[in-house]
Amino acid sequence: MSAEARRLGKYELHERLGSGGMGDVYKAFDPQLRRYVAIKLLNADLRNDPTFTSRFTNEAQLVASLHHPNIVRIHDFDFVPETASSSALAYMVMEYIPGQTLSDSMRETSRQFKFPPAADIVYLFTALGQALDYAHGKGVIHRDIKPANVLLDRRLATTIPMGEPILTDFGIARLQGGTAHLTMQGEVLGTPHYISPEQAQGKPGDQRSDLYSLGVMLYEIMTGVKPFRAETLHAILIQHLTATPTPPHLVNPAIPPAASQVILTCLEKDPDARFSSASAMTTALAEALNVPTSTQFLPTLPSPGNSSMPGYSTQLYPLATMPPTSYPSSSSSATPFTPLPGTNAPILPATIQNNNQGMPGSAPTMLVSPPPALSPAPAITKPRPKRGTMYIVLSVLLIGVLLGAAWAVYALSTRSSVGGTNLGTPAPGAVVGHLIFIKSSHASPGAFDELQINLDNVPTPEAGSSYYAWLVSTCAGNESLGPHWALPTSNNAIHTPPLTYQGSKNLFCPSPNSLLVISKEATNPAPLLATTPLYYAHVTRPASTTFQIMPCPPGGTSHVCESG
Repeated sequence: MSAEARRLGKYELHERLGSGGMGDVYKAFDPQLRRYVAIKLLNADLRNDPTFTSRFTNEAQLVASLHHPNIVRIHDFDFVPETASSSALAYMVMEYIPGQTLSDSMRETSRQFKFPPAADIVYLFTALGQALDYAHGKGVIHRDIKPANVLLDRRLATTIPMGEPILTDFGIARLQGGTAHLTMQGEVLGTPHYISPEQAQGKPGDQRSDLYSLGVMLYEIMTGVKPFRAETLHAILIQHLTATPTPPHLVNPAIPPAASQVILTCLEKDPDARFSSASAMTTALAEALNVPTSTQFLPTLPSPGNSSMPGYSTQLYPLATMPPTSYPSSSSSATPFTPLPGTNAPILPATIQNNNQGMPGSAPTMLVSPPPALSPAPAITKPRPKRGTMYIVLSVLLIGVLLGAAWAVYALSTRSSVGGTNLGTPAPGAVVGHLIFIKSSHASPGAFDELQINLDNVPTPEAGSSYYAWLVSTCAGNESLGPHWALPTSNNAIHTPPLTYQGSKNLFCPSPNSLLVISKEATNPAPLLATTPLYYAHVTRPASTTFQIMPCPPGGTSHVCESG
């Protein structure tokens, strides 16, 4: 933001707190009420989206009506009109909560295999779950539940060291896309690691989608890893749709199997197979972890449709420890590594540590030791085959060679030819085209808001299918499978005019995981994911805006295209 824009209406902008796909967040000061606030500047193309203003107003009013101790308060929202030097802005003014996010806390704990006590996990998810049930009862779906959207408020009296969880960014995903825009563009709302399968398919999702994302968070905080991981964002979305996560108790043996099943129920592909509410999930979790629920003193929420504010008890939530039988033995002797069935990978042994020494009633922390280096498997000596068996094998190989030669002759004789150029399959690594990023006359400084694709020697797609380009990027911590276009084919070539994408002011984001994927998909219904990648271009060099397009390696096993 420029020096001239250090004020936004009556607010004085002090520092940027964070940046992501939904917008930038600033710490600001309200001179009238003499208090600090957090201001979120939304990434929105108001010039090209005539419906945004009405959608923003309706959604912001709905979110501002939420009054819950575990949901951040919305104080104000407004627009800044477009000027000759800057684009129009939409922003929301929220309660300022100092401290870290749950993502920051997990980076120092669970992701280091230092897990919070069972009672703290139950408290955390009970508070978040009741906030979600309250919002769902008001007809508000979050659609982007993730650790970065949970603030930890340490100003309040709470028994968990990490702080009181406060959900933020309610409705922001819908403000960015909206149901109508989602249907037209097939845009995916949410963050890929935490997105529900139905959202990955381009559907708007409902309260059960929020419960799925809550289950991903629960999996991560109890195991230290996310349930679905891959080198590309597209591959992560495919895993949400098709893959079965590793049971959590096989990742962290300190998790009771009953708690593992609670997490897996949250992650069911079918929304109807998940819990009916967040409170039902946290109740099952408390029972599985043997944390008493009868003495929980969390706020009691009104039933859906009751707008009266509930009363909140000032009693503290009691700490509880998991029973010793829930943990493996933590003796000083070495714990053997037990391989998973059918693999050589060991299960990490869990030990018990009390990181809250001197605190009465403190619960033990689940710790998973890092795995040792694996020894190479011993060589296996195979018995020599009998002479008769060798003759049979050689005969089969000879027949295979003859059949392969006959097929090669047939393929060469029937190969397509246009203008004297054979359309064979290019070798992996061969350059078959170029991707060019372009700066239009109205682009922001440093931004490239257009791109052009030139690709030669491509077969004409079958009837009912077409080529599509998908831009996959990670920019400033924003993970998205975003802009995509249908590509016209003419004379076995693709030469596009400069392409733009609604709502994207900058398409150029060089990073190790940024790439353009070109796939061939059925056109009815409109595709939401690249299921058959054929070509790719790595967008990795910030000093260049032109990149080579190459064919995906054959076999569907390459992480480059994630076609498998």
